[in-house]
Amino acid sequence: WRIRFDGRLVFADAFEIDGPIADRLNRPAVANGANAVASILYVGAAAERLLTIFRDVAERLGAMAAGSVIGPVLHIRLLAETGAVLRQDLAAVLTQLLRQLETGGPGPTAVLPRVWSC
Repeated sequence: WRIRFDGRLVFADAFEIDGPIADRLNRPAVANGANAVASILYVGAAAERLLTIFRDVAERLGAMAAGSVIGPVLHIRLLAETGAVLRQDLAAVLTQLLRQLETGGPGPTAVLPRVWSC
């Protein structure tokens, strides 16, 4: 991935897993045994504010989760034992982040696409 913001490169990621995937995921520096991995990226002026919201939500997740901000980029990575746990945690994180972006606060209006409610 290469993301440019205001004409300059602000994020580059070459995360790729090949070969014996289970062995690679078991490595502590890769996924520490997790079987499901997701990244969330936000690029914009609200990155720091969204990191604070994410950290509040992360305390209640079943997945291992970390986030950081560099410049205008918020990068969140989630690692879970199963896809079901990952999906549930992604929905919780995305809902809270979307609420912040839509309302500037924890308003009730953010709804994920219908496919996420199945």
